[in-house]
Amino acid sequence: MFTEETVIALIEKGEDAFTQFKVQVDRSDSLAREMVAFANSEGGNIIVGVANDKSIVGVKDIGALNQLISNASSQNCVPPIHTITQNLIINQKLIVIIFVPQGVQKPYHTSKPIEYLIKSGADKRQMSTQELQRMVLQSAGISTEELPIQNTDVEKDLNLPSLYLYFEKEHEESITQFTKNNNIDFVHLVNNLVIADENKLNLNGLLFFGKSPQRYRPLFVVKAVHFPGIDIADTEYISNSDFEGTLDIQFRNTKDFILSNLPRKQNGQSFNSIGVPEISEIAIEEAVINALVHRDYGILSPIRVLIFQNRLEIISPGHLVNHLTVDKIKLGGTNARNPQMLRFASRILPYRGLGSGILRILKAHPKTDFINDREGQQFKVIMWRD
Repeated sequence: MFTEETVIALIEKGEDAFTQFKVQVDRSDSLAREMVAFANSEGGNIIVGVANDKSIVGVKDIGALNQLISNASSQNCVPPIHTITQNLIINQKLIVIIFVPQGVQKPYHTSKPIEYLIKSGADKRQMSTQELQRMVLQSAGISTEELPIQNTDVEKDLNLPSLYLYFEKEHEESITQFTKNNNIDFVHLVNNLVIADENKLNLNGLLFFGKSPQRYRPLFVVKAVHFPGIDIADTEYISNSDFEGTLDIQFRNTKDFILSNLPRKQNGQSFNSIGVPEISEIAIEEAVINALVHRDYGILSPIRVLIFQNRLEIISPGHLVNHLTVDKIKLGGTNARNPQMLRFASRILPYRGLGSGILRILKAHPKTDFINDREGQQFKVIMWRD
């Protein structure tokens, strides 16, 4: 519940992704659009009786407004959205705060016309097809990594030597021995390993054991560029590469690209030493692995690695999952977007899955910034160069 002081402070901050001002509300369908956008995002407050310039004008007919709120939330939102209202007198004028919680039955849409809306900064916009698909899957408790990938085939698209080596290392028994001893065929085995669904590979099977992952997911790559200046709009570059293959190959090649494009410093070592990288190898390794295993694979775009004269940027698709914030991950907070992928990563990559990667980055290279861009749907790690 708000007090007069907290509401005044909220109004003074202005509109943002969590706060919307309305001078008045006279249509339930218009109010429903705001409710749907908040419910499909992270919730927020609609403050009625406040103008865009932050001036308090007040509500004239509270009875009519309450009826509109009831109609909008129950009849114009699908599924219905359960809102909470609070009335406050400020400067001798009545304002009404409509709290719209983050929805638990996403995605929500308006009834007529049908619109799936989401917050975009202080405004709202139509959800893209990709965003809508991801939200439907998340609401159903289905992870993107578990979905079968059309046109793939277990027998044709699996790198069998890689899978056999992984299995024997993990289970101290060959796949041939295991299938024989347990009277199970190969397709059932890979289904039980959660790398396939029936005879089709899922994302884990493709990205860890696929022969040619980019044949089916061409944008699941790392694009790396070394610029001579400090601006991505530079028309020249020093070097650039696209790294394809399974995640372990992408990891090694990306790490090698970064290290080969950064100068080494002597740091008190002998003249004949090769020196140490300008940015800690530990920090680079952690940042690259995090980008590969924590990215949102529902977004069809590549990971970008950009080396500038003054910084290294590693940009992965998808903002931090759920209620994670930069402050929380700096304290070791974690929430897995791709839980099955992390299981494979902990065995195939130098990844431990303890939620300590960000802490190691900061310890190894303190001059690191993290940007959780929810509107742009990306997470950026910026390591500043000496």
